[in-house]
Amino acid sequence: MVLAINRKPVTCFNDVETKLVFTIFRQGREMENQLLTWMLLSEVLLMVSRFVSPVHKYGLYCQQWIVEVNGKPTLDLDAFVNATKEIEHGEFVRVRTVQLNGKPRVLTLKQDLHYWPTRELRFDPETATWHRRIIKSLETRDSL
Repeated sequence: MVLAINRKPVTCFNDVETKLVFTIFRQGREMENQLLTWMLLSEVLLMVSRFVSPVHKYGLYCQQWIVEVNGKPTLDLDAFVNATKEIEHGEFVRVRTVQLNGKPRVLTLKQDLHYWPTRELRFDPETATWHRRIIKSLETRDSL
């Protein structure tokens, strides 16, 4: 369990960076000055999928980090949006994921913009609200 990095408490994945001195809890006590390497794989974590959606149909289940789309790294939500907005209706998409236990997977999905437009759900910390927008759909052919 990582408690602190550079003596600052760790409260979320964004607090974790590479090549830092960690304060860890091991064998019943805190230990400092251990150099570990930890890298956040991606900020894109699949949290919800609908039962009949393409992601569910092709085996992309919840609680997986999406680290690549068609070979393009998706380190954050903007990179994910940029990678997915290029995919047209009916195209096959290769998605590389890492499960919460660290196990990597590669899946191939078929894009269905007719029934399942590409949507973004983003939290705005300044207003403490969630915002949903359509990135791309068959009807509008949106590309942001």
